[in-house]
Amino acid sequence: MASTILDPTAALIAAVLSGLAVTPTVKAYATDPGYAGLDALPAGVVGVPEIDRQDVQERESQLGSNDWTITYPVALFFDLADTATAQAQATQTVEAFIKAIDTATLSVSDATIEDAKVVSATPDEIADSARPMLVYDCRVVVFKLVT
Repeated sequence: MASTILDPTAALIAAVLSGLAVTPTVKAYATDPGYAGLDALPAGVVGVPEIDRQDVQERESQLGSNDWTITYPVALFFDLADTATAQAQATQTVEAFIKAIDTATLSVSDATIEDAKVVSATPDEIADSARPMLVYDCRVVVFKLVT
């Protein structure tokens, strides 16, 4: 049976990434293709989520549904061949991504998503001699009501 909660939400996040009004556009992946699978940069990859739920004796926020707090790791990759360009692209893209998530983009597409937020965005460098990359490791937290 296919995922009806987690994979569709990852696809929505990937759609936000590919729809960002940035130059150059972001190639988005709803599942991680690995470094070798990144066929274009900049790229955004939605990773495998972490799920938190209410404990057995705790109340849900709404009668008839279950609270799911889902944390998706999202990595934004940029070509580090030109460091100045990579940094400019990275800051432009991460800022646009945060703003897109903050403006309720996900809940417009899925009414069961009550809230979503990029809670962290940490820059890092992948020092690969064949393909050095600047990466922003983000955490996107989604609060979803599941029936």
